[in-house]
Amino acid sequence: MTISVLQEKQISPGGAFASSLALAFTSSITAGSAIHAIFQYNGAVQTVNFSDNNGNTWPAGTLDNFNDPGNSSTCHQVLNNANAGATTITATITGSSTNFLCLWIKEIGGAATTGSPDGHNGVNSTSTTSQNISATNTSQPALISVLVSNDSTQEVPVLDASLTASSINPGWNYGGATSSTVAGHKRITSTGLQTLTNTQASADSLNAVMAIFLEAGGAAVPMGPKLAFINP
Repeated sequence: MTISVLQEKQISPGGAFASSLALAFTSSITAGSAIHAIFQYNGAVQTVNFSDNNGNTWPAGTLDNFNDPGNSSTCHQVLNNANAGATTITATITGSSTNFLCLWIKEIGGAATTGSPDGHNGVNSTSTTSQNISATNTSQPALISVLVSNDSTQEVPVLDASLTASSINPGWNYGGATSSTVAGHKRITSTGLQTLTNTQASADSLNAVMAIFLEAGGAAVPMGPKLAFINP
């Protein structure tokens, strides 16, 4: 099975204060899929953990957890080899309750059951119209999963042209009248540094995360030529 995004969903309930936010996938998860969960919340960086109601054990903490000064913090995490069945993802802050919580979840089908993310990153840029985000993968084929958010003026960002845009874009209304977050993905058959450039019309904040998921049966980069020594 070629790696792909099978389904995704997002929620941003608004200004009510809370320490957790839950979101259920529309359809049951396929056994062995990977899940990419991205969470945004108001204020400084706090400890965040992800969990679900379907018996999966999520890695502790987050892959990247960073702050847009004066606005939100953004983090994400990856689950490999998910159990089949109806699944609700919960992001939980272990510190103080806050508001403007947002959660975006993706099911990645055809992923290897171990080893993801092969690379990941999280970037905040202030007062910019163009932002690069990069991560390095060592195996291919693979799938890059990306989310980009403007949490200041609520302008809708423009994804890197190489990405397939999510069918539910735009999402996440972070405290404003406009949904100002977009997600995308693409399958790659190369290894090395993968760089994406996301843009917006006005100079303002951009927050982006990316994670690279291994395709089942993918190949690692060879470590170099092998030498054979033969005795005469």
